[in-house]
Amino acid sequence: MQVLVHPTPSTTEFRMLQNRKSAINFCLVLIVLLGAYLRIHTATNTVVDNPFRADAGQYYTYAHNLRFSGVYSRDFWPQSNNFEHGPSADAIRSPGYPLFLLAFVEKTPSDKGILQITLAQAGLGILSLILVFGLARKILPGAWPLAPTLLTAISPQLVNMETYILSESLFGFLLLLAIYVCTRYKSEDCNNRTLIISGFLFGIATLVRPTTQYFLPVLLLYVALASGRQLQWQHYVAIASAFILPSAFWMVRNVITLGITSDPTLTINTLVHGHYPGMMYNADPATLGYPYRFDPKIQELSSSIGSALSGIWERVMDQPAQYLQWYLMGKPVEFLSWSDASTEQGFFTYGVLQSPYLSSKFFIFIYVLMQHTHWIWVALAIFSSLYLLLKLFKQPHFTDATSVLLTFVFIYFIGIHSVGFPIARYNTPILALIFILSFSFLYTLTQKIRSQPAVSMEADVT
Repeated sequence: MQVLVHPTPSTTEFRMLQNRKSAINFCLVLIVLLGAYLRIHTATNTVVDNPFRADAGQYYTYAHNLRFSGVYSRDFWPQSNNFEHGPSADAIRSPGYPLFLLAFVEKTPSDKGILQITLAQAGLGILSLILVFGLARKILPGAWPLAPTLLTAISPQLVNMETYILSESLFGFLLLLAIYVCTRYKSEDCNNRTLIISGFLFGIATLVRPTTQYFLPVLLLYVALASGRQLQWQHYVAIASAFILPSAFWMVRNVITLGITSDPTLTINTLVHGHYPGMMYNADPATLGYPYRFDPKIQELSSSIGSALSGIWERVMDQPAQYLQWYLMGKPVEFLSWSDASTEQGFFTYGVLQSPYLSSKFFIFIYVLMQHTHWIWVALAIFSSLYLLLKLFKQPHFTDATSVLLTFVFIYFIGIHSVGFPIARYNTPILALIFILSFSFLYTLTQKIRSQPAVSMEADVT
């Protein structure tokens, strides 16, 4: 006689969990493949008009001179590559991104070389999807982490940014990696190795874009909260040292080569170029996007950091209400926007001669979808941050460390660009964090709604 053995409930639940996990992994693979397709197709089918203009040209020139002349300089190379006295060393731009470009730079730039750069950046974008899912999974249960990963995969801003010789793609990847490593820390292990590695990665990211150069106090605050203030002072010193180390090497080079620790040019430009209300000079629409080009006092303002601060302060005192509104509301809105006045066709950082976002119905559909939902995700991320800050204020000892770190980074970026230059291109490195925070708030909201009927029923019974 055959005896039928029914699986126990625990076995059934285990199989269900395994099937759900397999389904989630399968969906993740599909999302990564979709993100890979969008990025590779865009990289191979985009033609940028004059790809070496402005910032891109300087980055490539630094890498070119470093490789072929052994000098870190932005002096533009002639076709013959023969300088009369050789390129002059400088320290205007930090070396992180030019060092990345060293692997691809050519004696004479070619379309093939540009494609190699954009494909490498597309590869970083694909790897970023795994990091986004890993971060989201620390906050969201079940299949929820797939949602922010999907938005990151299809984001036109992230996909298109990888086609430019600009530092945002590399910086965004390093930022995600640093955050992910930081969230691997567990206070019960009493091991701060992951925090030291994370600090070093933040330091490397700072060499790519100086945006995070003031993030160390925020990082140490997070460490204090995440560890329950159990770490000793030497642990904080180790984390801070790891953060500072990459920049220290850069400053030593500058002192040896130039006799200065850093060049303030970009800091001055950031302060001055970003102080014009509405990104216009004297509210003139003809100056939109480039107000500093029309300012007769631009040379005086840009002569030093002190001149910049005093000149800006004088204008603030002349029109305090206008500048207060600009710095507290206008700049954050500009920074978090979909596009800005300096973009071509409202989307392209540099103009393009060919792009899937101009010709493919599928790409255009994704573009329109993300454009029309952009402020929804931003608003949800803001609500999520406010909710978490309120929760943290009421209960300093928290368990949701990942959400707090994402919130700190989000607020830091808004703050730093509210002081400096707030163009929308600069929000691309934190778009993935915005998507994670927005779905964190949506999940919290759904849980609150679901628990509401149960609370009401209990009240009726009593």
